[in-house]
Amino acid sequence: MPPWVTNPVQWKTTLTTLLETHGENAAAYQMTIHSLLKFSHPAQVTNPVQWETTLKTLLEKGLTQSYEIGPNKVIAGIMKRIDKTSPVTNITA
Repeated sequence: MPPWVTNPVQWKTTLTTLLETHGENAAAYQMTIHSLLKFSHPAQVTNPVQWETTLKTLLEKGLTQSYEIGPNKVIAGIMKRIDKTSPVTNITA
């Protein structure tokens, strides 16, 4: 270890969920944060996002509250068509 490093970062093995939002089916994967940071999938960048499938999958997995950041309410509108009882809070700058 270099002499100027006095307090190195200790990575914890924490699992998180990655939800792929492209292709015919959205898929959820459990992976460590470290793996998530290294994860790179060209299809995530080159294919359209399947918002309706993604939101339905999140609801099936227990989503109770969501936030949309930005000036428009696109996700909130899609969510209203899927489930009128699931709140989406819009956060604008």
